Amino acid sequence: MPSMPQRQQFERLIPCPPRRLWQALVRDAEATEQGVMLRLALRVTRYESPRLLECQWGRSALVRWELAPHGDDATLLVITHLPLPIPA
Repeated sequence: MPSMPQRQQFERLIPCPPRRLWQALVRDAEATEQGVMLRLALRVTRYESPRLLECQWGRSALVRWELAPHGDDATLLVITHLPLPIPA
């Protein structure tokens, strides 16, 4: 029997205020200095502006983006990938 994939979590300090990062996260595709940001077709399961966005990724996982202020002009971004149970 295959093992269930594990939860994965990544934390990054982003040098911009939370509201600005939130706007970039929920906005349609746009060009940025780092490249092109694409909006994916995901089903939103939780939306708590401007601090939490959770979406179902297909039938296999939830992806959660959590934003927290860090100092005056930075944001701690926590991205969590939560596998969903695979029905028998």
